Amino acid sequence: MKKIYIFVIVFIMFGAVQQAAAQKCDNKAVKEQVIKLYKDYNVKVCNELLQYGDAMIIMGYDPQVINKGCKLIKNGKITIENVITTNINKSVQKYFCQGTLKMALNGLGHEERISYSFQPTDDRKNLWIQIEDIQ
Repeated sequence: MKKIYIFVIVFIMFGAVQQAAAQKCDNKAVKEQVIKLYKDYNVKVCNELLQYGDAMIIMGYDPQVINKGCKLIKNGKITIENVITTNINKSVQKYFCQGTLKMALNGLGHEERISYSFQPTDDRKNLWIQIEDIQ
């Protein structure tokens, strides 16, 4: 499957962020929201690609490969592992993170490096989560 790069996806996680300064890149809630952003965006892209059938073949895409990749994204187990904090902007409490995004379904698997960031909103009630890059 040809890679589809996502450079910026943004999500605001609702809920109390009283401990935003104590959050870390490997925080379960943050990783779950990053996975949700990734999955939602890629399911949308998959649905759009699969609508084009014959045109995909002309553009060099293999519909069967795309279909398998889409099933993996839609139904597979997605995790983020090997998380590291690459930078912290203490003045705005913004954390920059990297990890390995892993997908698995019925013996199929795929890994990508994912970079994301998060910080509390100005009112400190929510987190702003952003996918920076996927490789």
